[in-house]
Amino acid sequence: MKVHLKTSTKIELVETFNVIADLNTGSEAEKVIMVGAHLDSVPEAAGINDNGSGSALVLQMALQFA
Repeated sequence: MKVHLKTSTKIELVETFNVIADLNTGSEAEKVIMVGAHLDSVPEAAGINDNGSGSALVLQMALQFA
């Protein structure tokens, strides 16, 4: 079986941000936690409807830890 595949790639440089926080409680090894989420999309996808919940969770966790 032969498969032919044609692709097109567009590369853009986009500025991104990270938030890093230390907790005030716990031992030294437990003061830092890392969580991640992404909020991106492509024209053919659901966009924020698909990715917004993870980003919202990370923001809510930050509020609760604050």
